[in-house]
Amino acid sequence: MDAANRLWTGTDDMKHCPTVELAIGVQRPLLGLSTWTMDNHKTASAVETSLADGYGLFDTAESYGNEADVV
Repeated sequence: MDAANRLWTGTDDMKHCPTVELAIGVQRPLLGLSTWTMDNHKTASAVETSLADGYGLFDTAESYGNEADVV
């Protein structure tokens, strides 16, 4: 498996998620996490859990006011 594919292995549940093939031939899940309505103290935990579960897309914006917890 090449380095790009090692970035997303996903959990067993995520393996059933629809994917899209990128131009470089890597499959990525069509599922992301929006941090828009999250309280600051919950954001870091949610992002950490989502990363561990294989999420590769995170919706963030400065106007959400929780950027420090996403990083």
